[in-house]
Amino acid sequence: NCIPYKNIQKIELEKGKLGFNYLKIYIDNNAIQSLKILRLYDSESTFEQAKKLLHSYIIEEEKNTTPTKIAGYAIPLSETENYLFNNEYAYYTQNNVYEINKQDRYIYIRAIAIFVGLILTASVIAKISLMVNSNPNYIDVVVLLFFAILFLIPIKYSSKAVPNQFNIQSIQKIHTSTKKIVLVLKDSSWFLPLKIHFKTKYLTQEQIDFLKNISIKPVKK
Repeated sequence: NCIPYKNIQKIELEKGKLGFNYLKIYIDNNAIQSLKILRLYDSESTFEQAKKLLHSYIIEEEKNTTPTKIAGYAIPLSETENYLFNNEYAYYTQNNVYEINKQDRYIYIRAIAIFVGLILTASVIAKISLMVNSNPNYIDVVVLLFFAILFLIPIKYSSKAVPNQFNIQSIQKIHTSTKKIVLVLKDSSWFLPLKIHFKTKYLTQEQIDFLKNISIKPVKK
């Protein structure tokens, strides 16, 4: 039901009977031509409003989305995502497009993870306090272990990040393992270091070597 603005070729108004007009939207989706017809219930004024709104959105979309022309070495995050590294910065691209105002998709998840972590910490402290002041049994131990395992989830996501761009000099550590390489960044907007995870299944040996030697000696996990 959604039409990407960049796929719209043109829009036309067609006069209908009994004062009903129709908005024709011509769509080009990867060389596949299609037509979407919308009924307008309020004469030509609705059509003019629709045209102005659509035009403003197209301008905003073109302003905020720039086809990547950034020179750099591409390191894949996934099949469709990359970071382009140049001498100073790394830029996040998706389908070879760099969006100037794109937001880190983990920005809110990190905040939720911290909140959940605080709740779990309070729960563990309360449970330990009860166990100290009573006769604990195996159920109490199981509950405590359950909270401890749950605590691993907010720990994982409290620093995970995919920033739109970052300064290469902000890299503090590089963790390597057989399955992934993690860049640990210092970020002034978050009190914890941010971590970008690169899965080695998407990387060539040359790209792995590049990540290991960006700015500092890698730290083995």
